[in-house]
Amino acid sequence: MDIKPNLKQDFIDRTFVDPPLTVDQQISLRDALVLLKQHRCGHLLVCEQGKLIGIFTERDFLYLIAKEATLEQPIENVMTRNVVFLSPEDTVGTSIAMMSERGYRHIPVADADSQPIGVSRVSGILRYLVEFFPSVVYNLPPQPYHSTQDREGA
Repeated sequence: MDIKPNLKQDFIDRTFVDPPLTVDQQISLRDALVLLKQHRCGHLLVCEQGKLIGIFTERDFLYLIAKEATLEQPIENVMTRNVVFLSPEDTVGTSIAMMSERGYRHIPVADADSQPIGVSRVSGILRYLVEFFPSVVYNLPPQPYHSTQDREGA
């Protein structure tokens, strides 16, 4: 089966799992971390008056731990600004290429007014790909390249 046409035709919304988790820029880093834990999510979209202005990810937090940053500061001090985002008309292939080239795991999807619609995530991309190759994925042994050290049997 050739998946290439689908990657070029299927819109990015095929990879959404959950609606975007948005926060105000004044939320404290501590409260942002609580939200990440509660929602079992790896990212927060930071908005001002409903418009996307930044993103905060678990990678950002790991970087802050190394710097021993205070948890009481507002998230706007530590978020990634000038967020690269996709439009709803972008394809799954575009998202995969961007993730691969830039090392992203979460790419916000926003409309023409910069209002968040969703997030294209690596896990969503994987679910999308599994739709095309379910027997290959679901029938893989736990350790596909495992070789035994000893002979089995008598």
